[in-house]
Amino acid sequence: MRTVIYYFSGTGNSLAVARDLAKQLNDSEVELINLATITIHEFKILSADRIGIVFPVYMWHMPHMVATFINKLLIDKSKYVFAIATYDGIAGNVINQVKKQFRLRRIKLAAGFLIKMPTNYIPLFNPMPVEEQQKIFADKDQKILILASYIKRNQRGRFENSSIFTNLFFSGFLGKLGYKRIPAMDRYFILNDKCNGCEVCYRICPAKNILMKNNCPQWTHKCEQCLACLQWCPEGAIEFMKLTRNRKKYHHPDIKYGDLVIR
Repeated sequence: MRTVIYYFSGTGNSLAVARDLAKQLNDSEVELINLATITIHEFKILSADRIGIVFPVYMWHMPHMVATFINKLLIDKSKYVFAIATYDGIAGNVINQVKKQFRLRRIKLAAGFLIKMPTNYIPLFNPMPVEEQQKIFADKDQKILILASYIKRNQRGRFENSSIFTNLFFSGFLGKLGYKRIPAMDRYFILNDKCNGCEVCYRICPAKNILMKNNCPQWTHKCEQCLACLQWCPEGAIEFMKLTRNRKKYHHPDIKYGDLVIR
């Protein structure tokens, strides 16, 4: 038995969930693959018995990179395919979106789950206090035990989403307006005089949306709004408009910069 789990992660929440799930799937050999490196590892999915995708919810939708990945995925229809979306606040109907996306590829999603994680979108919110984060992590651990048991039995039919009325507004009307604007939202990043050209942002951006010019980052309008560039900058040289100027940065406490570097 072989399981491949693809993940999209900017600040480490989804990678942490993927790692924790991999530890519990002790009935199979598990490989974790960063979606940002999919072109390198794509051939490896062919021999997998189970295929999972773990990703965050952005603007009540899956990241654009996840949608692109699903659209290019070629696998045998008999494979067991599952999805896990990490979120804080409102997840919307993101699992139904993934289910539909797979259906367009004539692939049946077996199950889809939601796991709450600490907020990391600091243009809107300060990071949670450590005590609140620890409670969320404890709940996450319990949820993963349940999901792992479900997946190990290759069960089908569980699809977790927000309420239908919430979905109509957030994933529907409001979400659709914002979702299509995400790639160009990098125009709101501000570089201050603390930048020393270290290239941390360039190396960690999962969308490969950053180029270095004259030792300074330039964004190329393929943004996912994961904020990895901002959150991992060791000098605090990147801000989002003026909204993040006095806010603390966040990344998952168990994930290191080197875990997410893609180039």
